[in-house]
Amino acid sequence: MISQEEAHSFAENKDEIYRALDSLASISETTYIGVEPEKSESFPELVEADTVVEKESFFPESKKKEMPTDKININSASKVELMKLPGVGEATAMKIIEFRKSSPFKKPEDIMKVKGIGIKKFEKMKQYIITK
Repeated sequence: MISQEEAHSFAENKDEIYRALDSLASISETTYIGVEPEKSESFPELVEADTVVEKESFFPESKKKEMPTDKININSASKVELMKLPGVGEATAMKIIEFRKSSPFKKPEDIMKVKGIGIKKFEKMKQYIITK
């Protein structure tokens, strides 16, 4: 059990808490309690430039592949030669070389057996490839 004195003290504290809550509820957006508004940082004035800066791309200009002038034998071409074919980069050239080690290409269409070369890539390269 609590004493009458403790109960009275509790009641007084409770009343103080309620008064504080009531005063908080009545604070509006324009009421400041010992807080100074933050000073805004000043920004330098914008001035018009005398020179125009040319727009630059974040990406290097794409280099167009030079298409082979002679047909490329896909059974004997080097990695560099294969990379001249449209749609063939270093990784695909290596896949072609690995594939032909186990099974040489009998006709140009066989290149579609290489993972990553489908009908679309084949259509772009077929005029440049031969098998011997």
